[in-house]
Amino acid sequence: MAPFLGYVRDPTDRSRWRQDGSVLSVTGMKFNGKFFDHLQGQGGGGAIDLVVHARGCGAAAAIRWLAGLVPVPPPSNPKLFKGSRG
Repeated sequence: MAPFLGYVRDPTDRSRWRQDGSVLSVTGMKFNGKFFDHLQGQGGGGAIDLVVHARGCGAAAAIRWLAGLVPVPPPSNPKLFKGSRG
């Protein structure tokens, strides 16, 4: 996720990512990992928190931004979702 947000991996420490004004340590992002920004003294967990931190936006905007990264195929059985839409 970090490269999509403009971060570059630190060549001396593979768990650190850098961009102007921010140095992140990232652990276990494959399964809802954690991050900590050493310059800003803030951290969080998961992709939404990371986008909120890096982009300075709210959770709803972060979710919209994340949704735009990966196209989602339509459900294979649209009837499964019929009841949730009214």
